[in-house]
Amino acid sequence: MTSDQKLQTVYLKWNSYKGKGWKGHDFLNKPARDAILKRFREGYKVESLCKAIENYARVLLYPDCGWTHAWSLKEFFTRHIIKGGKWEGYQFTRFLDGEFYEDDYLTQSAKNKRIENERARVQVKKFTPVSAEKKEELKKQSGLARWQK
Repeated sequence: MTSDQKLQTVYLKWNSYKGKGWKGHDFLNKPARDAILKRFREGYKVESLCKAIENYARVLLYPDCGWTHAWSLKEFFTRHIIKGGKWEGYQFTRFLDGEFYEDDYLTQSAKNKRIENERARVQVKKFTPVSAEKKEELKKQSGLARWQK
């Protein structure tokens, strides 16, 4: 894949979310182009950058996430993480696979809803009735297990 094809792939992935509260672009401007090329030079692969964009879109566009600020393509790849006055990296790295956990971006009400849904699912699973055939099968298996010891 040529450098232009890689740029085009990342640009098209970015613009695939255009128009949904997303800062899309009519063309790939020089600052955005330079930002993407810099990430390639740093060793990031097209697939990784596209996955980071996809994860960012989930956070920005999913109603249960509390993220509200839409970045431009250039901003996405150049914004810094600064903690305690110290540079810690680029914001986009938070959205790379292995670093991204959707639960970190959920609103508290969405987290509570997930917990309630999980509890309900466990309760249903815990108290699901067992068929007569399954009971017989389990009895046979437990009897065999006793004699095999």
